Amino acid sequence: MHTIYIEGKNWLHYQTPLAASWAIKCICKAKHACSDAMNSPSWHTKSRYSIKEVYNLIQTQADKTQWARYVWNRLSIPKHRFILWMLIWDRLKTRDKLFNYGVCADNLCSFCGDAVETSAHLFFDCVYNKRFLVALLAWLGLNTHRTSVSLIPHWIRRNCRISFKREVFYASIAGGVYQIWKARNSAVWDHSVSTIEGLLHSLQSDVKHRILSVSGKKLSDVDREWLLAL
Repeated sequence: MHTIYIEGKNWLHYQTPLAASWAIKCICKAKHACSDAMNSPSWHTKSRYSIKEVYNLIQTQADKTQWARYVWNRLSIPKHRFILWMLIWDRLKTRDKLFNYGVCADNLCSFCGDAVETSAHLFFDCVYNKRFLVALLAWLGLNTHRTSVSLIPHWIRRNCRISFKREVFYASIAGGVYQIWKARNSAVWDHSVSTIEGLLHSLQSDVKHRILSVSGKKLSDVDREWLLAL
């Protein structure tokens, strides 16, 4: 990579003047951030600068997550992945959070009204949502009594040996989470609660259309027939 020069000086040794432009300040800010991450400015003195080398020096070795494979499953619809990821990190704005913010008058579940609406309650301790989960698992032909978003994919990984079916199951669970969250938003803001049958039908249509459009001609006849028969 060519060395970057700013006003005739190597940018690694460049000191940012107060009158510097926004772009120059951002470049220099990134330089200082790299030095702080490596606890040393010694990389400034190297004759050639390599983005790859600096990246390898500053990156930290994070622990492997158990959920990444099924959250970022290629067959899942992107917005389904995002909502599932938000759920995993407990970042969904459930009524317990909204109540603390002063947005809602109470923190009770929008579906059953019998418990505080937390992520754990919605997925899937709530009676309404548990019924939806049972219908979803029955549609997929999965015989498990697990009701945890983290445990169901783990069970699928251990009990389903066919990779395509496993990815379809992951996509369906992600779609189920999205449908519940979408229905919950309708219940909170529109005061309208969807039927279990309606949620499941919407999920089935979304999942099949997504998988057929993504897989295309790469999908074998056997897998296609199995998917369409669901």
